[in-house]
Amino acid sequence: PWLTPHHLADLRASGLSDQQIAACGFRSLQVPASVQNVLRWTHYNGEFGDCLAIPFFDADGLPTGYTRLKPDRPRRRKSDGKPIKYESPKGISNCAYFPPGTRAALKEPLAPLLMTEGEKKAAKADQEGFACVGLVGVYGWQKKRVKDKVGKPQAERELIDGLALIPWEGRPVFLGFDSDAATNLNVRWAVW
Repeated sequence: PWLTPHHLADLRASGLSDQQIAACGFRSLQVPASVQNVLRWTHYNGEFGDCLAIPFFDADGLPTGYTRLKPDRPRRRKSDGKPIKYESPKGISNCAYFPPGTRAALKEPLAPLLMTEGEKKAAKADQEGFACVGLVGVYGWQKKRVKDKVGKPQAERELIDGLALIPWEGRPVFLGFDSDAATNLNVRWAVW
């Protein structure tokens, strides 16, 4: 897959080798129609510029059709003006990110697994020999829940489909979310 020099530098700065970058299938999208297609948006005018595309594969290594994008010119949240670093496809449930070397461990019930926030971190752990599943956020492990009139989730928490297929009983699992878990109550609650 083709990468812009900027995207290749970004991945290398995350500690990823060129071999791991290729194995993960990271690529650059520059054509607005490609970005629009991946995000499943009805309207898109190229405002993100180039985007790093992160394709997701299932536990068997087959493409899921889910791809997240890291735009060069991200949108900003209305609430606080912070950039929205990653964009997910509209209308598709969250998926778990399974790097190439991790997929075999998913079928081994006693193989330890790391769980982290983010695909690049999961790819780096995988590159270093640690089976690691990447989540799209601290609550990326669960299906979207039905909300009441004031927006409070009501339904029971359920694992997303990709995680529900993994044998968990007796498996050592280590959660390694972002460092803000020490100060962010929302992240600590998600870890719990």
